[in-house]
This record gives sequence, C-alpha cells and structure tokens, in this order.
Amino acid sequence: VLDAEGTLKVAVYGNVERTMDWIAEHPLNIEALTTNAIIDVYENLPNEFNVKRIFRVFKIGRELRGNHANKKTNQYMVCTSGWIDITLKNKEFPKGQKISLLATGIAYIPKNTWVEYSSADGAFPGSVLVICDQPYDANEYYTNYEEFVRECIENK
Repeated sequence: VLDAEGTLKVAVYGNVERTMDWIAEHPLNIEALTTNAIIDVYENLPNEFNVKRIFRVFKIGRELRGNHANKKTNQYMVCTSGWIDITLKNKEFPKGQKISLLATGIAYIPKNTWVEYSSADGAFPGSVLVICDQPYDANEYYTNYEEFVRECIENK
C-alpha cells in the first residue's frame, strides 16, 4: 500500500509484527526504486541495507524461474513490468507463501528463503530488478530443494 507521497507502507515478506515495525522505521520510495537512476536506488534503501549487487531479470514468462535460496544474501525484488507471482519458503513458512507483484510492487526476500517466480499473465512477460546486500558468489546458493529443506527448514 502506498501513501499519498508514494512511500511503501506494506508488502515486505516475513513475520507480520516484525515486518510492520521494520516498515514503519524504514519507508521505501517506490518511484525512486523503479527509475533507471541507480543513485536513487541507493538513496532510498534502508541505511543498514548495504547494496553490493543489482541485476534485472527480463522476459519472465510462465516457466518457473528462481528455484534456489541464498545462504548469505538478502534481497529486494522490485517488479518493473508485468505481474509476477512469487512463492517463498523458509522456516517461518515451510509450505510457502505466495506473493503477487504488479509493476512497481516490491518484496523483501531474506537469506535462507527458497524463491520461485513466474509471470502471472504468461501472455505478457514481466521483469524484476533485484537488489542484493552481497556480491555474487555461486557457492552461496542452495540449488537442491531437499538440501535446502534439511539445512534451513528442518534444521537438523
């Protein structure tokens, strides 16, 4: 939900009470996050979110994308076009939580969260901007779902 100034007030993924407190303390300006000026992205993220990498995923169609979890990286996923369905699974939501993002919608994806996403409308592929607090490291991904469940959900 956006207020009159265009500041995001709701829609960050996670524990509702903790999320609402965090949002109240760290409002995000959606207009600034979805412009092409990278400086705007840096200026409108919470101070403690140290941006290390930004990338964009294009042509998101009906095929499932993502299918991984990051071990160290927290991310913001901003829908820059289309309508994206995201399913997130972690210890808090082991059966998954579905989020639908329309253009300029945003989701916070904490580390150790399995993410899968696709276009909600396969006729119109979407795109997302992903903002990360860690640089790319191929070794910090869970790409095997069973390993992710053992390590992050069952925590054996």
